[in-house]
Amino acid sequence: MVDGLQRAARSTLGADKSYQQERFVQRLRARGVTPHVAEYAPNPKWPNWLTHEERSDQGFVISQRKRKLVEKVFGWAKQDRAVRRVKLRGKARVDWLFRLMVTAHNLLRMQKMIPV
Repeated sequence: MVDGLQRAARSTLGADKSYQQERFVQRLRARGVTPHVAEYAPNPKWPNWLTHEERSDQGFVISQRKRKLVEKVFGWAKQDRAVRRVKLRGKARVDWLFRLMVTAHNLLRMQKMIPV
């Protein structure tokens, strides 16, 4: 039990390129969390902080695939819909709109899963 949370034997964290920072990756390792952070293209100005073992880990590929599924929903909601430029004001109303968009996306996905 760490920080009041019960953890599995192996914890991982998937993140976007902007989290590819030395301090962030080191703190994850210190907590016993394997970082699955998207990497920059090789570049001396923007170094990648993941080790070879972390890059070649089987979970890294799975984590990046799952991350894409989450990002796909946001892309769908912003494409030609109300989330692209929110005209509502207030946290409760924006939350309602976001939930409506996610529900609509889930209904479209369910439609494809149910056989005719």
